[in-house]
Amino acid sequence: MIRFLRLFLLSYLYLFLVSCTKVQQYRTETADSPACKYLQDNPTALADQNNVESAIHAKSDKIEPWRCMIQSHATIRSGAIENQSSGSHPKKKNSQLSTFTLSFVEFDEQGNLIDPHNLQKAALFEHVEKSKQNLIFVFIHGWRNNADVDNRNVHSMRVLLSYSKSFVEQRCREDSRYCNANVTGVYIAWRGQELAYDDFGVLTTALATPTILSRKQASETLSKKGSYGDTLATVTLYLIPKCFDPKLTGYPSPKLQHCR
Repeated sequence: MIRFLRLFLLSYLYLFLVSCTKVQQYRTETADSPACKYLQDNPTALADQNNVESAIHAKSDKIEPWRCMIQSHATIRSGAIENQSSGSHPKKKNSQLSTFTLSFVEFDEQGNLIDPHNLQKAALFEHVEKSKQNLIFVFIHGWRNNADVDNRNVHSMRVLLSYSKSFVEQRCREDSRYCNANVTGVYIAWRGQELAYDDFGVLTTALATPTILSRKQASETLSKKGSYGDTLATVTLYLIPKCFDPKLTGYPSPKLQHCR
């Protein structure tokens, strides 16, 4: 029995060590890169593949569009497919697309931006400055997640943004409000997943369970140190200043005045 337990513990330790992730930036491509331009030219690419990122890699000539740090996506509005002729493929009109944007901001274990040149945050701010009205949704993932391709939380974030955009368009039709609003999601990422592969199955759940303690400590460190807190405050107070009274928040009134 003791020999079996030793073998089990050694096997567990080996599997845990060889499957650990490293601190890395997953979304590395800038807006002018081929990856991001691919998304700009093919806004429904993800919707066409049922929101599965890895399904697009094989169709983009070795370009990895999901490495883009700020992504443009679109879904087709209900009834917005027009047949060019009998038996032809459906044609998608740009005016009939429901568009939204997903931006990534990634941090290391000390709460500092992984991107050494702050390009992720700069891309987000540049995007917001171009719009007269913005609806911004900020999401911070938790344990067993990160910003990797096909991550479940990234998948869910896109679904949320798609539904949110549909709701905004409904408000425009019914109340003539938010008609020019851009829907933008900000995915705040950190090393919440220690295992290189985690499908939330029985085996990976068993392997991942002990990591809850180290990830709890890491999350607490993130919230107290580095640029994490400053960036989060910037996103919530700087980008949407009209939602807050500067006298209450203690933040000066910034240049961006797009929240209504």
